[in-house]
Amino acid sequence: MDFGTNVPKGDLGVRLSIDLATPPEMLDMATVRRIVAVGQRLRTELLPWYVRWMFPQIDGVIVCSDQPQWNLDWTEGGQHLRLPLPSEARQREPETPKGKPSRACTVLTGQEQWPDAALLQPQPGANTKLYVKLRNTRAS
Repeated sequence: MDFGTNVPKGDLGVRLSIDLATPPEMLDMATVRRIVAVGQRLRTELLPWYVRWMFPQIDGVIVCSDQPQWNLDWTEGGQHLRLPLPSEARQREPETPKGKPSRACTVLTGQEQWPDAALLQPQPGANTKLYVKLRNTRAS
């Protein structure tokens, strides 16, 4: 497939985004793992091999918030466990314009060793948003 354009090289781009309907307070590790598995399955089974390079893989879920004090909560062996999640300095919120500072974000890939029942607990009243993490690929 060729795109014909008179735009100089490097000035034209295509952006793909996938919106999640899951509210942040209902996100658990089972949902993260399901999102990654379904995304990989759709890409490998629905797309012919010769167009897969145009569609990035899904690598997880990005959690961004004004107040980056997220926790994962779950019960194991009768005990209530809580794990604080650190913000990742390199991860930017996907909707942040270039040159502007991003809100704090963290990434859940589904490969973590936490149980499926581990539920994300964002700060009450914080403006928390979820995004699908797409693998950064560049066509040559």
